[in-house]
Amino acid sequence: MRDYFLVDSITVITISGKDRLKWLNNLVTNELKRTSESRAVECFVTNVKGRTLSHGIVFSDRDSLVFFSWGKDQAANLISHWDRYIIREDVALVDDSSRWRWAFVRRAWLTTELKSERIEQLTNMEVSATDSSTPVIVIACPVIGEEWLLVRFNIEDSIHTLLSERSMDTRLEDAIALEAKRIRQRWPLVGIDFDEKNLPQELDRNDTAISFNKGCYLGQETVARLDALGQVQKKLVLLSIEGSDLTNSNGLKNGVIVKKDEQEAGTITSMTITEAGSGKAVALAYIRRAHFAAGTELTCNGFRAVVLP
Repeated sequence: MRDYFLVDSITVITISGKDRLKWLNNLVTNELKRTSESRAVECFVTNVKGRTLSHGIVFSDRDSLVFFSWGKDQAANLISHWDRYIIREDVALVDDSSRWRWAFVRRAWLTTELKSERIEQLTNMEVSATDSSTPVIVIACPVIGEEWLLVRFNIEDSIHTLLSERSMDTRLEDAIALEAKRIRQRWPLVGIDFDEKNLPQELDRNDTAISFNKGCYLGQETVARLDALGQVQKKLVLLSIEGSDLTNSNGLKNGVIVKKDEQEAGTITSMTITEAGSGKAVALAYIRRAHFAAGTELTCNGFRAVVLP
Protein backbone atom coordinates (compact mmCIF):
# COMPACT_ATOMS: atom_id res chain seq x y z
CA MET A 1 0.00 0.00 0.00
CA ARG A 2 1.44 3.34 -1.05
CA ASP A 3 1.90 5.96 1.67
CA TYR A 4 2.61 8.82 -0.70
CA PHE A 5 2.88 9.92 -4.32
CA LEU A 6 5.27 12.63 -5.47
CA VAL A 7 3.58 15.04 -7.89
CA ASP A 8 5.56 16.73 -10.66
CA SER A 9 2.93 17.97 -13.14
CA ILE A 10 1.98 21.09 -11.23
CA THR A 11 1.76 24.85 -11.66
CA VAL A 12 2.46 27.15 -8.71
CA ILE A 13 2.20 30.94 -8.78
CA THR A 14 3.04 33.14 -5.78
CA ILE A 15 1.13 36.42 -5.51
CA SER A 16 2.63 39.07 -3.23
CA GLY A 17 2.00 42.76 -2.49
CA LYS A 18 -0.39 44.53 -0.14
CA ASP A 19 -3.31 44.39 -2.62
CA ARG A 20 -2.93 40.66 -3.40
CA LEU A 21 -6.10 39.40 -1.71
CA LYS A 22 -8.54 41.95 -3.10
CA TRP A 23 -6.93 41.77 -6.55
CA LEU A 24 -6.95 37.96 -6.87
CA ASN A 25 -10.46 37.78 -5.43
CA ASN A 26 -11.60 39.73 -8.49
CA LEU A 27 -10.21 37.08 -10.84
CA VAL A 28 -11.42 33.74 -9.44
CA THR A 29 -14.80 32.10 -8.82
CA ASN A 30 -14.64 31.53 -5.06
CA GLU A 31 -14.52 33.88 -2.08
CA LEU A 32 -10.85 34.29 -1.15
CA LYS A 33 -11.65 36.33 1.94
CA ARG A 34 -12.03 32.93 3.61
CA THR A 35 -8.34 32.20 3.07
CA SER A 36 -6.09 32.55 6.09
CA GLU A 37 -2.96 30.99 7.50
CA SER A 38 -5.14 28.02 8.42
CA ARG A 39 -7.52 27.64 5.46
CA ALA A 40 -7.25 27.13 1.69
CA VAL A 41 -9.91 27.79 -0.95
CA GLU A 42 -10.65 25.84 -4.14
CA CYS A 43 -11.50 27.96 -7.19
CA PHE A 44 -11.57 28.34 -10.95
CA VAL A 45 -9.67 31.00 -12.88
CA THR A 46 -12.03 32.42 -15.50
CA ASN A 47 -11.63 34.80 -18.41
CA VAL A 48 -13.86 37.74 -19.27
CA LYS A 49 -16.31 35.39 -21.02
CA GLY A 50 -16.60 33.20 -17.91
CA ARG A 51 -14.66 30.29 -19.43
CA THR A 52 -12.25 28.19 -17.38
CA LEU A 53 -8.54 28.92 -17.72
CA SER A 54 -7.44 26.92 -14.69
CA HIS A 55 -8.58 25.18 -11.51
CA GLY A 56 -6.77 24.81 -8.21
CA ILE A 57 -6.44 26.00 -4.64
CA VAL A 58 -5.30 29.25 -3.05
CA PHE A 59 -3.71 29.44 0.40
CA SER A 60 -1.74 31.97 2.42
CA ASP A 61 1.98 31.59 3.00
CA ARG A 62 3.15 34.35 5.33
CA ASP A 63 2.97 37.60 3.29
CA SER A 64 1.88 35.96 0.03
CA LEU A 65 -0.90 33.98 -1.58
CA VAL A 66 -0.07 30.75 -3.40
CA PHE A 67 -2.10 29.37 -6.30
CA PHE A 68 -1.55 25.61 -6.78
CA SER A 69 -2.91 23.74 -9.79
CA TRP A 70 -2.39 20.08 -10.66
CA GLY A 71 -1.48 20.54 -14.31
CA LYS A 72 1.88 21.69 -15.67
CA ASP A 73 2.93 24.47 -18.05
CA GLN A 74 0.15 26.88 -17.08
CA ALA A 75 2.28 29.54 -15.41
CA ALA A 76 3.24 31.59 -18.47
CA ASN A 77 -0.35 31.82 -19.74
CA LEU A 78 -1.83 32.53 -16.31
CA ILE A 79 0.73 35.21 -15.44
CA SER A 80 0.18 36.83 -18.84
CA HIS A 81 -3.59 36.72 -18.29
CA TRP A 82 -3.41 38.09 -14.74
CA ASP A 83 -0.77 40.70 -15.49
CA ARG A 84 -3.13 42.65 -17.76
CA TYR A 85 -5.40 43.24 -14.74
CA ILE A 86 -2.67 44.79 -12.61
CA ILE A 87 -3.27 48.53 -13.07
CA ARG A 88 -2.20 50.46 -9.99
CA GLU A 89 -2.42 47.61 -7.51
CA ASP A 90 0.56 46.57 -5.42
CA VAL A 91 0.77 43.01 -6.77
CA ALA A 92 3.68 40.85 -7.99
CA LEU A 93 3.44 37.45 -9.69
CA VAL A 94 6.17 34.79 -9.59
CA ASP A 95 6.27 31.36 -11.21
CA ASP A 96 7.29 29.06 -8.33
CA SER A 97 6.42 25.79 -10.09
CA SER A 98 9.97 24.45 -9.74
CA ARG A 99 10.79 25.96 -6.34
CA TRP A 100 9.12 23.33 -4.14
CA ARG A 101 8.43 19.61 -4.09
CA TRP A 102 4.85 18.42 -3.68
CA ALA A 103 3.39 15.08 -2.64
CA PHE A 104 0.12 13.45 -1.70
CA VAL A 105 0.80 11.74 1.61
CA ARG A 106 -1.43 9.35 3.53
CA ARG A 107 -2.59 11.13 6.67
CA ALA A 108 -2.00 8.24 9.08
CA TRP A 109 1.58 7.73 7.86
CA LEU A 110 2.48 11.44 7.98
CA THR A 111 0.95 11.88 11.43
CA THR A 112 3.02 8.98 12.73
CA GLU A 113 6.26 10.06 11.09
CA LEU A 114 6.01 13.72 12.15
CA LYS A 115 4.29 12.95 15.48
CA SER A 116 1.92 15.87 15.01
CA GLU A 117 -1.56 16.05 16.52
CA ARG A 118 -2.17 19.21 14.50
CA ILE A 119 -1.84 17.27 11.24
CA GLU A 120 -4.04 14.45 12.48
CA GLN A 121 -6.82 16.92 13.31
CA LEU A 122 -6.84 18.84 10.01
CA THR A 123 -10.24 18.91 8.32
CA ASN A 124 -11.33 19.84 4.80
CA MET A 125 -9.19 22.65 3.29
CA GLU A 126 -7.41 23.41 6.56
CA VAL A 127 -3.71 24.27 6.38
CA SER A 128 -0.86 23.60 8.79
CA ALA A 129 2.73 24.83 8.54
CA THR A 130 5.91 24.02 10.43
CA ASP A 131 7.59 26.82 12.33
CA SER A 132 10.60 27.54 10.15
CA SER A 133 11.85 30.11 7.65
CA THR A 134 10.80 27.80 4.77
CA PRO A 135 7.82 25.98 6.27
CA VAL A 136 6.50 22.60 5.23
CA ILE A 137 2.87 23.24 4.25
CA VAL A 138 0.27 20.51 4.85
CA ILE A 139 -3.20 20.94 3.35
CA ALA A 140 -6.25 18.74 3.93
CA CYS A 141 -7.25 19.07 0.30
CA PRO A 142 -9.23 16.03 -0.92
CA VAL A 143 -7.66 15.89 -4.38
CA ILE A 144 -7.26 12.11 -4.26
CA GLY A 145 -9.31 11.25 -1.15
CA GLU A 146 -10.06 12.32 2.40
CA GLU A 147 -7.29 10.17 3.89
CA TRP A 148 -4.64 11.98 1.84
CA LEU A 149 -2.89 15.29 2.50
CA LEU A 150 -1.22 17.64 0.02
CA VAL A 151 2.29 18.48 1.29
CA ARG A 152 4.71 21.15 0.08
CA PHE A 153 8.37 20.85 1.06
CA ASN A 154 11.90 21.40 -0.24
CA ILE A 155 14.92 19.13 -0.48
CA GLU A 156 16.36 20.50 2.76
CA ASP A 157 13.34 19.48 4.83
CA SER A 158 13.35 16.36 6.95
CA ILE A 159 10.21 15.15 5.19
CA HIS A 160 12.18 14.96 1.94
CA THR A 161 14.54 12.51 3.64
CA LEU A 162 11.58 10.46 4.86
CA LEU A 163 10.09 10.25 1.39
CA SER A 164 13.41 9.44 -0.25
CA GLU A 165 14.09 6.63 2.21
CA ARG A 166 10.86 4.97 1.09
CA SER A 167 12.26 4.53 -2.44
CA MET A 168 9.63 6.52 -4.25
CA ASP A 169 9.70 5.90 -8.01
CA THR A 170 7.57 6.45 -11.08
CA ARG A 171 6.50 2.89 -11.79
CA LEU A 172 3.53 2.46 -14.09
CA GLU A 173 1.40 0.87 -11.37
CA ASP A 174 1.92 3.91 -9.13
CA ALA A 175 0.88 6.27 -11.91
CA ILE A 176 -2.24 4.17 -12.55
CA ALA A 177 -3.12 4.08 -8.85
CA LEU A 178 -2.74 7.85 -8.52
CA GLU A 179 -4.83 8.49 -11.63
CA ALA A 180 -7.59 6.20 -10.35
CA LYS A 181 -7.71 8.11 -7.05
CA ARG A 182 -7.87 11.47 -8.84
CA ILE A 183 -10.66 10.33 -11.13
CA ARG A 184 -12.70 8.90 -8.24
CA GLN A 185 -12.47 12.30 -6.53
CA ARG A 186 -13.59 14.00 -9.78
CA TRP A 187 -10.61 16.37 -9.61
CA PRO A 188 -10.28 17.80 -13.15
CA LEU A 189 -6.99 18.47 -14.93
CA VAL A 190 -6.53 21.43 -17.25
CA GLY A 191 -5.93 20.46 -20.85
CA ILE A 192 -7.34 16.99 -20.19
CA ASP A 193 -10.73 17.34 -18.51
CA PHE A 194 -11.36 20.98 -19.41
CA ASP A 195 -10.06 23.94 -21.36
CA GLU A 196 -11.15 27.47 -22.29
CA LYS A 197 -14.24 26.10 -24.05
CA ASN A 198 -15.74 24.91 -20.74
CA LEU A 199 -17.90 26.81 -18.26
CA PRO A 200 -17.09 26.30 -14.55
CA GLN A 201 -20.46 24.69 -13.79
CA GLU A 202 -19.81 22.01 -16.39
CA LEU A 203 -17.11 20.59 -14.12
CA ASP A 204 -19.71 19.99 -11.37
CA ARG A 205 -17.72 21.51 -8.51
CA ASN A 206 -20.17 24.29 -7.69
CA ASP A 207 -20.30 23.55 -3.96
CA THR A 208 -16.53 23.62 -3.46
CA ALA A 209 -15.12 25.97 -6.11
CA ILE A 210 -17.76 28.62 -6.90
CA SER A 211 -19.32 31.30 -4.71
CA PHE A 212 -22.60 32.65 -6.00
CA ASN A 213 -22.74 35.33 -3.29
CA LYS A 214 -19.40 37.12 -3.61
CA GLY A 215 -18.92 40.47 -5.31
CA CYS A 216 -18.02 40.97 -8.94
CA TYR A 217 -15.19 39.02 -10.55
CA LEU A 218 -13.98 38.46 -14.08
CA GLY A 219 -16.52 36.33 -15.96
CA GLN A 220 -19.11 36.45 -13.17
CA GLU A 221 -21.93 37.59 -15.47
CA THR A 222 -21.73 34.37 -17.48
CA VAL A 223 -21.47 32.17 -14.38
CA ALA A 224 -24.38 33.97 -12.68
CA ARG A 225 -26.57 33.79 -15.80
CA LEU A 226 -26.03 30.05 -16.07
CA ASP A 227 -26.83 29.66 -12.36
CA ALA A 228 -30.07 31.59 -12.86
CA LEU A 229 -31.03 29.29 -15.72
CA GLY A 230 -30.39 26.37 -13.38
CA GLN A 231 -28.91 23.92 -15.84
CA VAL A 232 -25.95 23.00 -18.01
CA GLN A 233 -26.31 21.00 -21.19
CA LYS A 234 -23.34 18.77 -20.39
CA LYS A 235 -21.52 17.92 -17.18
CA LEU A 236 -18.39 16.08 -16.10
CA VAL A 237 -19.54 12.87 -14.40
CA LEU A 238 -17.85 9.82 -12.90
CA LEU A 239 -18.35 6.53 -14.75
CA SER A 240 -17.74 2.95 -13.68
CA ILE A 241 -16.84 0.77 -16.68
CA GLU A 242 -16.78 -3.02 -16.57
CA GLY A 243 -15.94 -5.92 -18.86
CA SER A 244 -14.21 -9.25 -18.30
CA ASP A 245 -11.64 -8.49 -21.01
CA LEU A 246 -11.29 -4.78 -20.22
CA THR A 247 -7.69 -3.56 -20.39
CA ASN A 248 -5.88 -0.33 -21.22
CA SER A 249 -5.53 -1.62 -24.78
CA ASN A 250 -9.26 -1.59 -25.53
CA GLY A 251 -9.15 1.93 -26.89
CA LEU A 252 -10.84 3.51 -23.88
CA LYS A 253 -9.09 6.87 -23.82
CA ASN A 254 -9.68 10.60 -24.15
CA GLY A 255 -12.20 11.43 -26.84
CA VAL A 256 -13.92 8.04 -26.95
CA ILE A 257 -17.68 8.35 -27.41
CA VAL A 258 -20.11 7.17 -24.72
CA LYS A 259 -23.50 6.00 -25.99
CA LYS A 260 -27.05 5.46 -24.78
CA ASP A 261 -29.05 3.03 -26.93
CA GLU A 262 -26.57 3.54 -29.79
CA GLN A 263 -27.02 7.32 -29.62
CA GLU A 264 -24.10 9.55 -28.61
CA ALA A 265 -24.42 10.58 -24.96
CA GLY A 266 -21.02 12.05 -24.19
CA THR A 267 -17.23 11.83 -24.38
CA ILE A 268 -14.54 10.42 -22.07
CA THR A 269 -11.83 12.83 -20.89
CA SER A 270 -9.89 10.67 -18.39
CA MET A 271 -9.90 6.91 -17.84
CA THR A 272 -7.81 4.26 -16.13
CA ILE A 273 -8.06 0.60 -15.15
CA THR A 274 -8.54 0.39 -11.39
CA GLU A 275 -6.33 -2.69 -11.06
CA ALA A 276 -4.60 -4.89 -13.63
CA GLY A 277 -6.79 -7.85 -14.56
CA SER A 278 -9.80 -6.58 -12.62
CA GLY A 279 -11.94 -5.89 -15.67
CA LYS A 280 -12.94 -2.58 -14.07
CA ALA A 281 -12.15 1.02 -14.90
CA VAL A 282 -13.16 4.49 -13.77
CA ALA A 283 -13.52 7.46 -16.06
CA LEU A 284 -14.48 11.11 -16.19
CA ALA A 285 -16.72 12.00 -19.11
CA TYR A 286 -18.82 14.90 -20.31
CA ILE A 287 -22.35 13.52 -20.46
CA ARG A 288 -25.40 15.22 -21.92
CA ARG A 289 -28.09 16.49 -19.58
CA ALA A 290 -30.59 13.72 -20.32
CA HIS A 291 -28.17 11.15 -18.86
CA PHE A 292 -26.87 12.92 -15.70
CA ALA A 293 -28.80 10.75 -13.24
CA ALA A 294 -26.81 8.33 -11.07
CA GLY A 295 -27.39 4.75 -12.14
CA THR A 296 -27.89 5.60 -15.82
CA GLU A 297 -26.51 2.74 -17.90
CA LEU A 298 -24.44 3.61 -20.95
CA THR A 299 -21.96 1.85 -23.22
CA CYS A 300 -18.43 2.70 -24.26
CA ASN A 301 -16.64 0.72 -26.98
CA GLY A 302 -19.09 -2.08 -26.20
CA PHE A 303 -18.40 -2.09 -22.45
CA ARG A 304 -21.04 -1.36 -19.82
CA ALA A 305 -20.68 2.07 -18.21
CA VAL A 306 -22.72 3.38 -15.27
CA VAL A 307 -23.02 6.97 -14.01
CA LEU A 308 -21.94 7.03 -10.36
CA PRO A 309 -23.46 9.34 -7.71
